[in-house]
Amino acid sequence: MTIDRARNSYDASRDWRSVLAQQGRVTLEADVNEQATITGEERRREAIDVIGPVGSPDGGYQVSVNAAGTDVQVGPGTLYLGGWRLTLPATIATAAQPAWLDMPAWPAPAGNQSIALLVTEQTAIAVEDTALQEVALGGPDSAGRLRLLQHVLRLPTAAGTCLDAATALAAYAAANGQTWNPATCQLTSNATLLVTPAAAPAATGPCDPPAQGGYLGADNQMIRVAVTAFDPATGQGKLVWGWNNASFLYRATVAQPNVLNFLADPVDPDHQPQQGQAVEILHCTVDLGDGDRSTSGGGNFIAAGSGVVMTLAAGQGYDSASRQLTLPGTVASDAPRPLFVRLWQAEVAFTANTPVILGGTGLSVTIANPPQPGAIGGRPFWQFAVRPSTPAQVYPQRYLTAPQPPDGPRQFLATLGVVGWSAAAGKFSLIADCVPPFLPLTRQSGGCCAVVLGPAEVAGRGGLQAVVDALAGGPAVVSLRPGTYALAAPLMLGPKHAGLVLEGCSGGVILQAAGTPSTAFLFGLIVLQNVTGITLRRLDLQAPSVALSQDANNAAVTALTGITVSGAQSLVVEDCIVQLDKASIYALGSGILALGALSGIIIRRTRFAATAAAPGAELFGVLVVATGASAATTLDDVQITDCRFQNLLAGVLTIAQLGLIRCSGNVVTGCTTGFYFAEANLGATNSFARQAQQVQAGAGNAAVAQAVGAGYKASLLADAAQKTAPIIAKLIPAPTAPAVSTVAQQALATQAATRGQISWTKLAPVTVPLAATVATAPGATGAAPQAATGAAPPAAIAVTPQMMVAAAPPAATAATPQATTATAVTTVAATQIDPVALNAIDAIALAAETAAPPLTPALRIDANEVTLAATGGTPGVGLAVVLALGGQPGSVLVGGNRVVVPDGNTAACALLFPLAATVTGNLFSQLAAGRAGVPAAASLVVVAESGLLEVAGNVIHPSSYVLPARATTAATGSWEFLNTVL
Repeated sequence: MTIDRARNSYDASRDWRSVLAQQGRVTLEADVNEQATITGEERRREAIDVIGPVGSPDGGYQVSVNAAGTDVQVGPGTLYLGGWRLTLPATIATAAQPAWLDMPAWPAPAGNQSIALLVTEQTAIAVEDTALQEVALGGPDSAGRLRLLQHVLRLPTAAGTCLDAATALAAYAAANGQTWNPATCQLTSNATLLVTPAAAPAATGPCDPPAQGGYLGADNQMIRVAVTAFDPATGQGKLVWGWNNASFLYRATVAQPNVLNFLADPVDPDHQPQQGQAVEILHCTVDLGDGDRSTSGGGNFIAAGSGVVMTLAAGQGYDSASRQLTLPGTVASDAPRPLFVRLWQAEVAFTANTPVILGGTGLSVTIANPPQPGAIGGRPFWQFAVRPSTPAQVYPQRYLTAPQPPDGPRQFLATLGVVGWSAAAGKFSLIADCVPPFLPLTRQSGGCCAVVLGPAEVAGRGGLQAVVDALAGGPAVVSLRPGTYALAAPLMLGPKHAGLVLEGCSGGVILQAAGTPSTAFLFGLIVLQNVTGITLRRLDLQAPSVALSQDANNAAVTALTGITVSGAQSLVVEDCIVQLDKASIYALGSGILALGALSGIIIRRTRFAATAAAPGAELFGVLVVATGASAATTLDDVQITDCRFQNLLAGVLTIAQLGLIRCSGNVVTGCTTGFYFAEANLGATNSFARQAQQVQAGAGNAAVAQAVGAGYKASLLADAAQKTAPIIAKLIPAPTAPAVSTVAQQALATQAATRGQISWTKLAPVTVPLAATVATAPGATGAAPQAATGAAPPAAIAVTPQMMVAAAPPAATAATPQATTATAVTTVAATQIDPVALNAIDAIALAAETAAPPLTPALRIDANEVTLAATGGTPGVGLAVVLALGGQPGSVLVGGNRVVVPDGNTAACALLFPLAATVTGNLFSQLAAGRAGVPAAASLVVVAESGLLEVAGNVIHPSSYVLPARATTAATGSWEFLNTVL
């Protein structure tokens, strides 16, 4: 740092924008330097604002290990560090760095090492770089230059990730009396210096003129002070100080171990080394690559920032005749490179926090927090100007008012990577690459204009969790390059991650568990708890399979989940793939498992799939559940659109308080059930199902029971809730005691049971044998006998191969049931509703009713393609909506769907207890006749207490069951014939 200055006028606290020249005034070098500093600092801060404290646009400065594994390398490219743009033209080895000729030898490798880049501002003058000399001046030099020196450090560390390495870097700096700022990557010394002018001596007599205190020199000077040594145990140290900013530098070679040859004469006798002065011997640190190298000491080099300080004793000094300097000690030659000799005024011993006088200057300095030995930073220095006309002042004046931090050297430090040393193998291995990449504006396209990372960069930053946590506190976008991202633990997102977008730049971004998944992966690869504004896009999630237990036959019972959501607002999952491919025969899995308060949920263009449907495996695309621990699960303002569901037990299954839901444009193939939306508060509906469960084959109301059984999959609901309950209990706290008393709970249960019984009596009072209601063969028309209960006679039953509709008069309380054939319904049980499952649903319903107020269901199910797989097990259902009897009035719109089911035991569409429903423009088809011993099901089933129904324009094969029947008639000459007009 050898630069001759009259003063340093730049003061960051002044916040000047620029330097303005005035007419007729003298322009000083301090003005020019200050303008350059203002401009440079503005650009540096701007780069930090745009890029951050560190980053590379081209993959530069990546850490690697050489082929033999014996050394660590840093690759070429560009790096922004602390706002400065740095470049490496070629790969460098940490053991031999061309820009660090005087680097120390590294200790023997052991354990992990943090590979860090230390950048230091270093000045140079014409003595070092002869190309700066203007020979036309006849001797004097002109302006100096400033360069950023790049030194790659190998620091021992226990860290194994970039985040831990950065934390260790800050701790290492603090232990050495320095501060590392992660926001700017700047490294500063904690040392301070205070200048105190000496007091004026007292007058010796009345005739003596008053003496002035402070600076005693006769010249305008710039004084530089630097600490050369300090022992923290004793608080004792040494500093050097010099006139002219200690800027006089001479090139020399070694004549004898203690004698140096100067290659040029000093500028004058006053500025040559004198007895009692201190000199500093500096080695070369950078070879500039040119200059006259024909003689020893030739060529152009930058001198090191610090070296060995010696005080010239009696008989030692510079001999102008021989151009030799005799030293009190020996120095090692750098031949053919030169040495440099820097001239100081004196080296002074000091005690920390105690004033020490600087020779005969009339000034004393107090140094606090001196640097520790072995510090990774450079030697701190201070520079201040003094003027004989104002002896009591120094410039900048802040040196007089408060202890000041060092003026330099300014340094910046960042971790490039972490490596590990294997003593057994005798090799290094790369643990983490810590250079954050960024995409230049000209290369941004396709929405990938955010923090863009690949697998190595994510691992280098400590994993995906560390990446998103570093961006917490505000909206952020993380774009992942194609590759496999192995997660050591699930990615946990919470309220602090509001506004986060986690996306793949394109396809092929695979998230999976690392190694054998631990029990933490019960909740999947991504866990969202009470999140807001989260978007997951273009991710391929390989759901991890986690062992739960063993069954009676010692077969593994496993769970696998892609994403768990526990409370969310404005959540988007789009263009993703969730694979459920590692399911055992006994497995419960879901692409998305959701519970809690859910609103503003969008799931679109996402594929949920297993390679093949595993018999007995209960796999769901989207599973929304209310259990004892999550009774307040609500689902409102939800869209499930343009998704694919393949080889699953059900594409979508919900047990929740339902609100506004749209299910549109989806494709279901190879599944047992397509879409099943059930409310959680099904107490009264459950009671209705109990009545249906007790009906025997051949009873007059068996068709109602059979229709309810075709749509009400109690076993499916109960099984999903019961099997997920122990998993959910590990995610959320155990449920607290109900807010209502036991008596109140019993009253609610009684009300639900009574409500269901009343609805059953209203809708299904017929008790005559079912066979008596079918009097005609397919294709004929006839009248049905009157019910034995005395109910109003039903209207004619129209029987066709495609559809059978029972229409009752407006005053009738029930429609006459119908079936495809008399034989099919009289030889099988009327219903398949499991009474054990009904008990489990009762418990969920009671908890849901006391946990949260119900929503108003409004479901739109349209334009879906559903093709169910043939199964020998319990029949599923294509589309189903089951609402709560006596609950909030709900509406269902079903339109434009094509639903194909395997046989006559499976309903293509079942709507149970909507207040209002329209079913229009659909194709519902059963491909084959029903299996013997399994209850038959109409292709379309609608059971409701209200007559606000429209069933029109559908293609139904081979039959439907709609209750209540159409209650109005209209002339065929009007549009009313094609509509339900009430």
